[in-house]
Amino acid sequence: MNYNNSKYLLIFLFTIGNFLYSQEFNENNFDDILIKKNQSLKLMGQYNNAVELNREYLKKAIEQDYLQGQVLCFINLAGICTSIDKYKFTFLYLKMAEVQLNRINVPYLSAKLNQEYCIVNALVDLFQSALMYNAKAIHYLESVDKNKVKEYNLSYIYVDRANLKYATGDTCDSSMVYIRKALKIDRNPSTLVMATKLNLHCDLDLDSAIRHLHEAENLFSKEKVENTGKASFNLMYGDYYIKIKKYEEAIYRYKESARIYSNMYQFRDVMYVYEKIAGVYKTLNNVSSQHIYLEKYLDVKKIVEENRNEAVSISIEKLLSEEKVLSSKHSNKIYEYVYLFILLITICICTFYWNYKKKDASNIVLTQKNALLEDKLKNDFFDELVSLVKKNDSSFLSRFEEIYPEFRKELLLLNSNISSSDLTFCAMVRLNFSSKEIAAYTFVQHKSVQQRKYRIRIKLNIPSDKDLYLFFKGLDNKDF
Repeated sequence: MNYNNSKYLLIFLFTIGNFLYSQEFNENNFDDILIKKNQSLKLMGQYNNAVELNREYLKKAIEQDYLQGQVLCFINLAGICTSIDKYKFTFLYLKMAEVQLNRINVPYLSAKLNQEYCIVNALVDLFQSALMYNAKAIHYLESVDKNKVKEYNLSYIYVDRANLKYATGDTCDSSMVYIRKALKIDRNPSTLVMATKLNLHCDLDLDSAIRHLHEAENLFSKEKVENTGKASFNLMYGDYYIKIKKYEEAIYRYKESARIYSNMYQFRDVMYVYEKIAGVYKTLNNVSSQHIYLEKYLDVKKIVEENRNEAVSISIEKLLSEEKVLSSKHSNKIYEYVYLFILLITICICTFYWNYKKKDASNIVLTQKNALLEDKLKNDFFDELVSLVKKNDSSFLSRFEEIYPEFRKELLLLNSNISSSDLTFCAMVRLNFSSKEIAAYTFVQHKSVQQRKYRIRIKLNIPSDKDLYLFFKGLDNKDF
């Protein structure tokens, strides 16, 4: 929550309650109003307010025995839990929604339910499961009226499929098919930003990228509040400037993105942006600034790993208990002061987060510290890639290309027709996996690996006396 808005939390919560109880219950507009309000609060990072909003609506839906409304509230609460990395509660809420949804037939809710399952599976790297749930969501989406798809902002289901296709190393065309479907329904800023991402990192269409950015910018200019969409927009604008080598402009956009993500408490995204900023400063040979952002990256990474939203989880746990009581009609007691505790803990977390100690040291000392930090990052990156190979994870190639961006480019210069399968194999050799290890992790015979190495030499015209590992290592000039 934004600090400037935090003092209005008490008024806001009571306003929501008073509004709900002063209106006649109406099933026709219950879903419409709740979806719009919930989406707005989530975009602004006001997760505590979003929890309170859905709690009030859930109570009303239970009192009126409005089953469809109850399912919507459970799905919304699951989405909030996912946003703050409380996946255990995500699955609990989704299960509650699923049980109730089995009693009614509402396609748009079935689509939302499966898409929430998709999102949480993707965040824990279960990409095949995520794609399966996304396919189910799209199946239900086909039965939803087109006007309602736009009104309820369900086009994001297509956007997420495009993102999953990209993340798992599928073709650019496959990803763009779903982006075009989403844009046909609603040319909203978030979809335009995702289209920009694919333009920049997939089909390398810079003209389309800047056109989509300008269109998104015009739409964002009409909004008076900052949200995560604007953070993603600035991030993609930064990536665009990197492509055209305008590094100072890229840094400005990245810092804007990090600032907004920080205000929204999206620390996982903040961590990612800090890593990008440090990389740009390294390109500019700005040792001092690189050091600052490497430290910020590691500090935020620690916060993420320590499950930074523990305070909000207390609210969620109590809310789960309360809803069980409400649903069985044993009690309707409301925890009126839980938000005060949440506010206090949130302020403490933010104060701790921004309390960094800046070190005043010479460039020589900073360079030494940077070397240590970079060694740690290299080890982290290498361990991550090794883990993906051992699990035969389909996301290995896309993550490898993020860490070694020049590797793919150099291979394509040698042979523009090289397949994704061959790229994956070359990447494993680049990481110095032995033929025996590659055979074990890819479930093929050792002899097949040797034969494939021979075919790779032919395709890339590599001399027989040249060590493959040293050859591939020389392509990207990285020492890890």
